[in-house]
Amino acid sequence: MEIVKDNTGTPLVKEIKGFADYNDLTAGTTFSDLPMIDEKGNFYTYIPYEVPESNYLSKGADDGTLDQGDAFTVNASGEIDTYSITNVTSADCARPDKRTRVTEITNTLGGTIRFELSKTWTAKPGKTSVQYAIHRVDPYGKEEVLDQHGKTWVALDEAKANRTYTGELTGNKDELYWGSIAPDIVLPLYDENSSRYTYFVDEVGDDSRHYFDYTLRQDNSGKADLVESVAITNNNVNGGDGQNMNVDLYKTWVDGGDTSTRQPVVIKVFRKDKNGKIDRPADWDKQKIGVYKLSADNGWHVTQLFGLSNEQMTTYFGSEESGVRTLTDENGETRTFDNLLKNDIVYREVKVGDTDVPAGDNCAYHSYTTTLVSENGVEVQQDYKVTYAGDNGSEVKNVKQGKVIYQINAKWFDGHYLKGRPKVTFNLTRDGSPYATCTVTVDKDGKVSTTATIDENAADLGKDYSFARGKGESLNDYIITFNDFPLYNEELGTRYEYKCEESLTDSGYIINSPIDVGYTGTTTGADGEKNENLKITTNFTNRREDKDETISYKKIWADHNNSENIRPDVTLNLAARVKSASQIKAAGGDEENLPLIPISCDTYKEAVKGQENTTYTYTFAQSMPKYVTEDLVRASNNKLTDDDIGAEVTYYASETMTGDGADKYKETDTPADGTSAITSGEKTYLANGSTFINTMHATMVASGTKVFSKVPYDMESDPFVMPQDGSIIFTLIQKRVTDTGNGSPYMVKDKPATASLVVKNGSYTFAFKDEDGNTLRIPKYDKNGDPYIYSVTESFPDNALTSFDQVFEKKPYVSRDLQVTNKYVAARRCITVTKTFNTEGWTNAEKEAGRYPDVAFTLYRVKPGAEFKENDSSQKLKTTTISGTQFKAEKGTVTVTFDKQFQMRLSLGQR
Repeated sequence: MEIVKDNTGTPLVKEIKGFADYNDLTAGTTFSDLPMIDEKGNFYTYIPYEVPESNYLSKGADDGTLDQGDAFTVNASGEIDTYSITNVTSADCARPDKRTRVTEITNTLGGTIRFELSKTWTAKPGKTSVQYAIHRVDPYGKEEVLDQHGKTWVALDEAKANRTYTGELTGNKDELYWGSIAPDIVLPLYDENSSRYTYFVDEVGDDSRHYFDYTLRQDNSGKADLVESVAITNNNVNGGDGQNMNVDLYKTWVDGGDTSTRQPVVIKVFRKDKNGKIDRPADWDKQKIGVYKLSADNGWHVTQLFGLSNEQMTTYFGSEESGVRTLTDENGETRTFDNLLKNDIVYREVKVGDTDVPAGDNCAYHSYTTTLVSENGVEVQQDYKVTYAGDNGSEVKNVKQGKVIYQINAKWFDGHYLKGRPKVTFNLTRDGSPYATCTVTVDKDGKVSTTATIDENAADLGKDYSFARGKGESLNDYIITFNDFPLYNEELGTRYEYKCEESLTDSGYIINSPIDVGYTGTTTGADGEKNENLKITTNFTNRREDKDETISYKKIWADHNNSENIRPDVTLNLAARVKSASQIKAAGGDEENLPLIPISCDTYKEAVKGQENTTYTYTFAQSMPKYVTEDLVRASNNKLTDDDIGAEVTYYASETMTGDGADKYKETDTPADGTSAITSGEKTYLANGSTFINTMHATMVASGTKVFSKVPYDMESDPFVMPQDGSIIFTLIQKRVTDTGNGSPYMVKDKPATASLVVKNGSYTFAFKDEDGNTLRIPKYDKNGDPYIYSVTESFPDNALTSFDQVFEKKPYVSRDLQVTNKYVAARRCITVTKTFNTEGWTNAEKEAGRYPDVAFTLYRVKPGAEFKENDSSQKLKTTTISGTQFKAEKGTVTVTFDKQFQMRLSLGQR
């Protein structure tokens, strides 16, 4: 390993600057154009070394460098600090990435101190030893006492209770100066965080503090140690020419160790009467009596004598009588001087830097303007409170003061619907410990209430905190503001760290991480000038858990298995009801009748498939969000806004039918359980999970014709054969296609529908009438879409007429007319022909022998006015032959009857 040098043989050394402020902890420099590989191809490794500066009291190694583990002492303008090099990071050229090209040297504050004690009495002590204790105060105000073994630090309260001490000072009881000692005790200058300790010494039973006075001792090797010289002087005043009072003042800053904000202070001695009133004679200021300046230069403490001559004593406190100094002040109060020293003198801080401090017992003052560390860089005036403790108020504490407003903003993405909102608790911690809570509860009627605690005590709404609800499209639904949290820990002077967490019960919500926006300043007055108030704002966002809903409907075609084959095309149109504050307002507060919002865009339409099935279930290809999303807002045609995002959605759908059969169906739908159909315009909307039923519907005219078939031509207009106007009464019979019976009369106003026969111009018709006298229209299909079968029965007003059979024939979906056909099946007359052979003159033997011939009978039908022609086949109706045998059996006489020759029987009106 060798020191890198430049072309002139001078070691490469660069100065690192940038530590002008105590907050500047990191700075750097760059070495450029260094070779990576030596002449043998090996990679270099570069190691940085620190070189002592002129103000370093330690010289370092022989080569003038400081290596890892070395310690060095720096004298910077009289401030002596010891550092150790705790870490050195090298640069490895074999791995030339961004991280390994950076070298680092870390210096950590360290070092130790030793101390010497000297003891001086101002009067003969009358004792040979006193116990002393070494006190240590960390930057946060924690005070401890070193025990007599010099190894264990004991908490202050425990040390006082046990009268813990570190060592003893000894001397002659008649000697004023006891000399000095140097205990073999070494104390650390800094804690593990490089924060400096404060040390002082007191005597057990005497609370007067004696602060260390730093001196430096350095041996020939350059090693430097800090040695604390502490002089303890005791005053045993018992009168004499001029009185002296020992002054042991010490100043404590409760500011979290922030030494940069400390300023020199002035403390003065004041008189105090029996009523507690304090004053200070003007001459004391002129003569500079009882005026002390404390600063970092004297360790924030003074140990001096406050002396008054006899003249001054007489001037300020009265005269001497009978050899005893009796003091009578200007108010006539008589006191001994000893009482004055112990009880009637107090110390009060009167100035900090350039700021005057009121001389009260607990006074506050504005010290300076500071910028709080936050992204907002808020500037505020720093407040301090001055407190006094110890004998005569000789321990003066300046405690950082400040208040902060803590505001919690909670945004709920649930459409601002309060009734469905869970109870929420905001838990605030201060320096990691529970400090305040606020619980917001919404009852079943949507009424909001709050409870809060601060430091385990119930907080008053309107006094300790406030609660407000955002309006309209406000960012925040809940705005909780805690008033005047303390900004600083008055024991340590450190700024409190406030944090807030949110907890929900039975939520169904997702809590986004809180966003702490840091400190912001508030403004007051017309000028808008900044005041002392600070605000910490934490924003919470609560949104519904992401949930999707499957949109599914059942479809039923009630059309007798598509018997007419005219099912239309169907498209489902989606709509929604949104349970949000804005939609409830639009409904006039009626949550049961929220507006129905059509959801546009092809994304939210669905063409129905599976038309060939009578019953089936279909599902939207895309699941829908259970709660309003930005996409749903965009698809609502401005019916929804961002203010509705997160609100609960109930989906509905309607059908649009297109095609030739669209007007042949009507909806007879079944809503899902617990829901009802909604009519909007001409459409009916059903909630998700419902059943759409499309039923065939049509009507037909309830009229028909009477048809007579095979009526002989010469009887078609014969009034004795054909029925006349009103001679037949028809009753309409309705039957379901699924019924097995004969059906039942069709009722009109609770009466069977009837019609009379109408004969006009050779046609026979009948028509059923409704209650208004119009031709009745009757449904072609039942509620299930199955066709009805209609028929009629006939009755006759004239009982002399004989009924005849009829049949109603209907072709479903085609015929609109009822038709009754009667077929004429009777002969013209029942014609009887009797043939008798005259056997007169026949012998019995001839008769028995059967001499009868076969006889053929032929029946002719001749139209009126026509000529009979025996051989005209069109006139021949029937020929019947009777055999001679039959004549023989009938003894020569046979009757031939032309009846039912054509499966006919007697017809109505036959003569």
